[in-house]
Amino acid sequence: MRFFLANFYLPLILSIALFGGCSTQPDLTERPRSDLSAVEINSFNHFKGKLYASTAEGLYRKEKADTSWVSLGLIQKEVLEVVFLPDGRLLAAVRINDFNDGIPSLFLSTNNGQSWQPYMSNYGGETDITWIGSITATSIPSDTVLTNGGAIARSISGGQHWEVYGEKWFHGGGWHPLIKTDPFHAGNIWAGGADAILLPYLLKSEDWGKTWQSFSALENIEATVYDVAVKPTDEDVILVGYGGGVGPANVIRKTIDGGKTWHTAYEDINTRTFTHSALNPAIVFASGVNQAGSLFFLTSTDFGETWRKTEIESEESQFIINDMLSVMQEGREVLYLGTNKGLYTYIPKE
Repeated sequence: MRFFLANFYLPLILSIALFGGCSTQPDLTERPRSDLSAVEINSFNHFKGKLYASTAEGLYRKEKADTSWVSLGLIQKEVLEVVFLPDGRLLAAVRINDFNDGIPSLFLSTNNGQSWQPYMSNYGGETDITWIGSITATSIPSDTVLTNGGAIARSISGGQHWEVYGEKWFHGGGWHPLIKTDPFHAGNIWAGGADAILLPYLLKSEDWGKTWQSFSALENIEATVYDVAVKPTDEDVILVGYGGGVGPANVIRKTIDGGKTWHTAYEDINTRTFTHSALNPAIVFASGVNQAGSLFFLTSTDFGETWRKTEIESEESQFIINDMLSVMQEGREVLYLGTNKGLYTYIPKE
């Protein structure tokens, strides 16, 4: 197997307590980084043959075969995720520092990233709580957009108007890194995180976010739900990635009966991200933080029954792999790993 990585010119200082971590603040004096080196990457997206990277220093895009990334602006913002609206519009969610000061957390571009404007509309209702932890759209592109933050909110008009699930914009704090559309089962959306007392929660909607049901996949342990993966051929087979400050929180949990019963599929991983193989969606990858703080990922060809670990040697350490994306590029699969220390790509041996 071959492994290619971006060079790191500005080492980041990171302190990781048992599988925990903190994000670094962007250096606003930096110019856009065409190689995405030394910049924290929060998430990946792909649309119409182009890859998008949401980073601590703005939004970037490239053609699949290119090596350089082009800045789409928001350089002085930490972009969490971007979703694609009809007519070429982009809606980006950014991380804000103050939870309830009404700071804009949604930005819209109608000209392919040349310029951006705050696009809050009625988001937050009568409160000043505009914090967003995650965002998704129900398809690519789509005007139906959902966020998870102070509450789960839904817009069917591309952000022109928002409705909140549960009628309250603030549900008492917590951490909400997950809202995700199931690409294989129409109508299904997952949301999760940790509640105000740091206990994990997991929600599923089967009607595009109109109504939600709760699951208890890990009980009585302080942990956060970071990601979910669903078997493409069976929506009852689900993997849930957890992470936290105690050992039992750092697991992958699995159900084969739609959430009635759960078991631990893997231990000792603060699971930040899953992705399906673009070559074979039945293959799933997982990554996040391990005890060694190394750069790694897991591969399962039987959807979580067994796992193979790939660990890459590096002079760097204390890695957090925030997101992964598998794409077909020039006839072969390429796995992109977005970390707190820049971009890595992994190419399986032909």
